[in-house]
Amino acid sequence: MVTTFAVVSTAEIAKAKVVPALQSVPSTTLIGVSSRDKERAQAFVDENCSQEVDGPLCVGMTHDEVLSSPSIDAVYVPLPSKLRNDFMIKALQNNKHVYSEKPHGGTVLALKAVLDLAAQRNLQWMDGTMWYHSNRTKVMEEKLFQSDCLGKVKRVSASFTWGGGGLVDEQWVEGGNGRTNPSKEPMGMLGDSGHYPISAVAWAFGWKLPTKVNATHTKFNSLGAIIECEAVLWFQDGGRAIIDTEAQYTTIGSGNDGP
Repeated sequence: MVTTFAVVSTAEIAKAKVVPALQSVPSTTLIGVSSRDKERAQAFVDENCSQEVDGPLCVGMTHDEVLSSPSIDAVYVPLPSKLRNDFMIKALQNNKHVYSEKPHGGTVLALKAVLDLAAQRNLQWMDGTMWYHSNRTKVMEEKLFQSDCLGKVKRVSASFTWGGGGLVDEQWVEGGNGRTNPSKEPMGMLGDSGHYPISAVAWAFGWKLPTKVNATHTKFNSLGAIIECEAVLWFQDGGRAIIDTEAQYTTIGSGNDGP
């Protein structure tokens, strides 16, 4: 059985990761990429999507066309977090399985509404945090939870930062990237990049919730987006974790101010 997919956005992660992956799997067929601008979607398809000789063509679409198409079984949704939940609800209401980019929900109750609707309609919702699904993670789980190889997890430290290789500059930090623009990611760096250390900690402690959390440092940009956050999490039986996420950049001066 072949599952037909549409990618709901022309986001960079779709271009770099998900479109090539979908087109490499024999059991999936990518038949659409959507954007608010249909011409932009078609330009993305022309540049990034290989066309099967004997299969259906992949075409540029609007978001509404994806929702209404009876030919699409599932959607990958890398829309900005502010828009993602509403679209996932609409996709499920239109009987489409959902592969969701992270972070999810915004709140526990918002995510629960998505999961409950998927269950009611007998549809699959899948978390798109890629490392969860890797073979390496499965081997690590066997060592951590199914053997006495390492013993009980007592302390975890996890970090995710942006800034290497000149990728981050002042404009990036001040809202020039979706992670630092609260109109796209309401929780800023904590919501997007912080998802990785937070989920790594939750995974290491068997997906148990912490008993207490203390944010020891939080920094906001001029738009009110979180650009730095460090926190300590305590778990039952003495477990403890530290997480941090931030965007770093270096300003190189001239003359008397620097080299």
